[in-house]
Amino acid sequence: MVGKILVIGGTGSCGRHVVKHLEKKGQIVLVGARDEKKFKEMKFVKNTTFRKFDYTMKVTWKCALDGVDRVFLMALPLDDKPEKYIEPFIDELKQSQKIKKIVFLSALNAERFPIFKIETLIKDSGIPYSFLRPQFFMENLTDGFMKDELKQGGLTAPVGDHAIAWVSAQDIGGCATSLLLEESGKYDNQAINITGPAPITYPQICGLLSKYTGKNVKYNDVNPTDFEKVCLSKGMSLSSVQYLAIIFETVVENKTNTVYMGVQQLTGHQPKSFEVFIQENFASSSKT
Repeated sequence: MVGKILVIGGTGSCGRHVVKHLEKKGQIVLVGARDEKKFKEMKFVKNTTFRKFDYTMKVTWKCALDGVDRVFLMALPLDDKPEKYIEPFIDELKQSQKIKKIVFLSALNAERFPIFKIETLIKDSGIPYSFLRPQFFMENLTDGFMKDELKQGGLTAPVGDHAIAWVSAQDIGGCATSLLLEESGKYDNQAINITGPAPITYPQICGLLSKYTGKNVKYNDVNPTDFEKVCLSKGMSLSSVQYLAIIFETVVENKTNTVYMGVQQLTGHQPKSFEVFIQENFASSSKT
């Protein structure tokens, strides 16, 4: 393949790792994003170019797709109606007749979530695809919805001691890169589940954070109704809170504690453990 690769959301917590892995492979990458300033702060290599992109602004699509033959596609976080904006873009990809592969960042247990509608739309497009279905991102602690609360010394969730096989966005980036560069068709039209190496509970996560930061990090186990109130009080939209509720339902139903071998299959190495992730991102703060 000699065309360019468009990474939508390439300045985000997951997309940036897709870009960095592609850069290591010497690929010409276009970062589709809204904020050029944030792109410049990423300090990507010279072959990586910013392209203004917004699902809601069709005028940005043509330039973003110029010379592109593969696309890394993702929905907006916790979007309860992703098809509203992504369906027209998928139609654009289909009409261009130049796209050889779509790698879509989906989610484990996708059939439970609105994001499953996007999988169906991609299948119906006729464009070869691969769906990456990851578990919870470890980076939720550093970039996501858990970041602010963690700064206050705690984590809140309505899941008790139920475990999750969290995966690092770095590993997701490596998996996406393998799929975007794979030319044999081995993984075409497939969904690949990816997780970390072992399930871990919220109390165990708080224990590791306490260990490596030197500060007591408390787990606040709450019921779903109280969790909803907490999230709404922090300014989250009701639709986002309801999306999170479905996510946590899968945890309580023990649908998130299975370990899958997708990372090893696609990258050839073991996925990062949560303890290593915490060491890398939080251990330095233990020194006072």
